[in-house]
Amino acid sequence: TGEGEKVAVFDSGIDKDHPDLADRIEVLDKVEGATETDTIGHGTHVAGIIAGTGAASGEKIRGMAPGAKLVVVGVVQEDGVVLTPADWSTLLQKAVDNGAKIVTLSTGRGAHSEYDFGSQSIDQFVYDHPEVLVVVAAGNDGAAPEGYPGFKTVFSPASAKNVLTVGASCSDRKIDPPMRWREYNPQIFTGECGEELLSGGPETPAALSSRGPTEFDSVKPDLVAPGTQILAAKASAAKLRWWKPPWDEHPDKYAYLGGTSMATPVVAGAAAVLRQYLRVACGNPNPSAALMKAILVAGARKLPPRPLPEKIDEEIGFPDFDQGFGRLDLANVLPGPPPASPRRKLLFADWSKDSDEALIARPQDLAGRQLKKSRTYTFTVAGDPTEPLQIVLTWTDWPSAHVQNNLHLEVIGPEVAMSGNPFHVYRRQKIDSVLAAYVDPRRKGAQRFPVVDKNNNVEKITVDDPKAGEYTVKVLAENTPFPPQGYALCVVGEVEGELKAVG
Repeated sequence: TGEGEKVAVFDSGIDKDHPDLADRIEVLDKVEGATETDTIGHGTHVAGIIAGTGAASGEKIRGMAPGAKLVVVGVVQEDGVVLTPADWSTLLQKAVDNGAKIVTLSTGRGAHSEYDFGSQSIDQFVYDHPEVLVVVAAGNDGAAPEGYPGFKTVFSPASAKNVLTVGASCSDRKIDPPMRWREYNPQIFTGECGEELLSGGPETPAALSSRGPTEFDSVKPDLVAPGTQILAAKASAAKLRWWKPPWDEHPDKYAYLGGTSMATPVVAGAAAVLRQYLRVACGNPNPSAALMKAILVAGARKLPPRPLPEKIDEEIGFPDFDQGFGRLDLANVLPGPPPASPRRKLLFADWSKDSDEALIARPQDLAGRQLKKSRTYTFTVAGDPTEPLQIVLTWTDWPSAHVQNNLHLEVIGPEVAMSGNPFHVYRRQKIDSVLAAYVDPRRKGAQRFPVVDKNNNVEKITVDDPKAGEYTVKVLAENTPFPPQGYALCVVGEVEGELKAVG
């Protein structure tokens, strides 16, 4: 339930008297010029998605993490103007000062995927506070005037590398009568995209969700979550245009909103559940933001790709700029009841830049530590596995545009040898296509994809049909101009034993 976790919400304040939220508020604060009382409705809805208890609905309508506490900071004026700071670091310090390890930002500035000072400042904040996961909305600038969504519409600071950027997928809630995106806005949603359902098609990214890549060609969003027709707490003084719930029991307590603003707290609430799991079940009292991000990405399910003209989709590959690594599903990654395999395990390594396990491209003694260029781990997949194998590497990079400290992920096992993000081909050099056909002689019939991804600090490998046996994982520092570099590695699947460091 997220019990024991604090999530910081920087938004339009909160309705502190709402029955679902009254006992969830740990801290209520504001920036100068903003209001703590939510007269807009946005902040209360976001808070309800995260930690609403369902008290006003007999627990029928609850948030993702109803056991979590909230640190609420108002950053919106009564007239709805968002007081976006030039430097996010100063503002987000309020979360740290009040003990929050997860931050949700359903705000930003339309910046056409630019990496501006806002993005850099939030990267700096995470670099300085590597235990704080910042979850940011991608934005609602998605448009399809030519029948398919355009690219490079991600907001700032969602273009930051060290945050978890969230786009919106359609929820499974059906609207009667059905509503299509062309009815929502006929000017910008046309053609095949305009015919898609606004809600009721959970396998589809929402048309309004902003898309990458960033200006330095990185994948954004990192993942998507349900963001259309989301039902949550309604502030009593709300001014927003609402979709009212289709029943009369609680007409003033809940309402529908949509957008990446709603998808983002879905992920932040899921992160609170995950963090509690890591603390309580795994004995990791202070998991890094990189580890949280790695596991959430591991739990993302790939959605069907959207058809694009002129084979553009083939020039991007997967992850793509519609959905990132897919739609979040914690049930895809955490051990649990069926349909999860009873043999599923979550294994991980989590090293800070101050650890002796941190990496450096040119091995040397640094500050009294003999650091290495790579680390190698092994694990064993159980016999007759029934689930895919997921391996994810993430790291909190030096705060600047482009990937600065570049790490790589390599996995070798029975009939498989891959490097991170093997099917993401955007901006891949032509020589890589030739090298991709190379068959690794160490594993008969195994295709070995070359190390090519230099644009992302998230690398994932999915083995859809893993074979039983021993697997080797290597984390390699290809280039580290700002050493040393910590990292987080997670393995999810039907594995036996532990993740063993062997070199």
